[in-house]
Amino acid sequence: MTQRDTQTLITKHTATMMKKVKTMTKGTTEYVKATVDIYFEKDHISCSLCPLLETYSRNQCRRTGEYIVDTRYTVGRWCPLQIQEGEENGIL
Repeated sequence: MTQRDTQTLITKHTATMMKKVKTMTKGTTEYVKATVDIYFEKDHISCSLCPLLETYSRNQCRRTGEYIVDTRYTVGRWCPLQIQEGEENGIL
């Protein structure tokens, strides 16, 4: 393969990548809401039991970005969980 052939391939690849970038920057016109159910032990709801808690370097909520000081007995100030009471929560 000659240097000219290599340069042609690079140019074609660059043009293809620019088309992809151009289509990605057009944006999204519609979003779909998705939800998930998270179950806790009765009377023991805390960030330490929540799968949304990031514990790699600091205790941080993956949903809100909030840093949680004590995860054992509390939930974060901006916790978006909506607690369902009674039999309607899906557990018998």
